[in-house]
Amino acid sequence: MLAVEKLGGEPFQPIIMAMTFNNQVQNSDEIINQMICGKNLDKTRESYATRRLGYSEVADGDFAIINPIPNWVAAVKETAVNLPTTIEIISEWKKSYSISKRFVIWLSSKAESR
Repeated sequence: MLAVEKLGGEPFQPIIMAMTFNNQVQNSDEIINQMICGKNLDKTRESYATRRLGYSEVADGDFAIINPIPNWVAAVKETAVNLPTTIEIISEWKKSYSISKRFVIWLSSKAESR
């Protein structure tokens, strides 16, 4: 929520759009959205936050997966590789003279100009 608060826009959608801007995996944005805000991954996020996954202290139901697993893994890998681009996109948007408070509008116009 801190990123949404600092960057503005609709919760997570602009950030997810920037994070998955160059991803080739089908439904990458939906996969990353599920990981960040999907109800079915609430316990998984809590397990990561408390480090229980790292210490193998996972109780039944604490870890959810996203199917198909190969797409999930590929989407996460591509998103990780995209982090420098994500930072560049968000930095440029914040420096732009755009009067739009909607990050998505600025990014869409940037994509069209490419």
